[in-house]
Amino acid sequence: MKRRKSRLRKQIFGVLFFSLIFLICLSPATVAGAETRQTRVVSFTASCLHESGGALLYPDAESPTFSATYAVVSILETLDGWATANDTHPDWNIPANMSSWVQDFWNDTNVANNTDYGGFYLTEGAENASLTATHYAILILHQLDETFAVDYNIVVNFTARHQRLNETEYPITYGGFADTIDGNATVAATYYALELFGNDTIYAPYIGEINASLVVPWLNSCQVLSPTNSPSYGGFLNSPNGTVSDIQSTFMAVRSLEIVDGLGSINQTAAIQFVSSLYQNNTNYPDYLGGYSATPDDMVSTHLATYYAIRTLLILGATNQIQVDDTAAWIINKQTVGGGFADSAEGSGLALQTHWAVSTLALLNRMNLLEEIIFIEPPPFPWLIVGGVVVVAFLVIFVVIGRRKKWF
Repeated sequence: MKRRKSRLRKQIFGVLFFSLIFLICLSPATVAGAETRQTRVVSFTASCLHESGGALLYPDAESPTFSATYAVVSILETLDGWATANDTHPDWNIPANMSSWVQDFWNDTNVANNTDYGGFYLTEGAENASLTATHYAILILHQLDETFAVDYNIVVNFTARHQRLNETEYPITYGGFADTIDGNATVAATYYALELFGNDTIYAPYIGEINASLVVPWLNSCQVLSPTNSPSYGGFLNSPNGTVSDIQSTFMAVRSLEIVDGLGSINQTAAIQFVSSLYQNNTNYPDYLGGYSATPDDMVSTHLATYYAIRTLLILGATNQIQVDDTAAWIINKQTVGGGFADSAEGSGLALQTHWAVSTLALLNRMNLLEEIIFIEPPPFPWLIVGGVVVVAFLVIFVVIGRRKKWF
């Protein structure tokens, strides 16, 4: 009799035990996955790749762009994510397709009066090839180890033709570069040109192909140095005709001057002061705290502005002005559930913002923050339904055993 009761208890507890195991296996704690922030970034980035060979600003975007493609390639290179990208799209042959996609925008038709010869178009149907597109195209090919897929000599010639060398015709923009052959010279276009000529990680420097001595005074003329109480004081305009300094123009001017060894020609103290003024430290706006805004009258922190600000301060040797921990915290808090980064906590992840976020963490030497393990929320779990099923199953099994054992 005692043995029978002991066996009965074991059977009952066995049924209960396996029922609980079943319930636990279906619980959110089991369904939820643990991943690192970096894993999520790479997965998001891979999802932005497009079968055409380019990449999208976000996974559901309609068509790829040069800037998004460069951002995606840069992230995959920085985070060693090519294996994940290839596993996500095993049939795409990503590097070859991307190289081919980039080359489709290249004008290699050598005919008379073809001012676009050697340059790249930013979009299909663009009227003129541009320095913006050419800059991105070459950087993408460089990241893919496909630099010599195009003849760089004609790329150099195309770029050099965009410098304004006629002072009579271009008195204000003399020495600068225009984005398109018939456009106005800007700091941005000058930066794109100089990165191509002077970045020796891509090719041997081609600075000798342009008149660098004219670039320095023209960029110098774009710095705002009066009045001293102006919010724009110390920053750079995109052209001498501009009205408000911004962080993009300031970074591009400072980086361009660094390439041509012209930093000594500007007021560096004023430039540092301007960049530092863009730092957002107002505790009343915690969503912006730790980042940088684009202009003095803007309080909204963005990843673009933050990357340009940090890099400018590093070029100018003003490391003591950088709030490393606060800025890194602002960046990491903008990672979305999907893995990408957004400028605001409510925003959707974008390839460009993710690129700037990762690049800024690298500048700050805080890449270790991407190693943090995060938990992915599972879908809402139907506790009542599953719990009810388990209870019913337990009772059915209990009744079956009871009848066999003649308990009732």
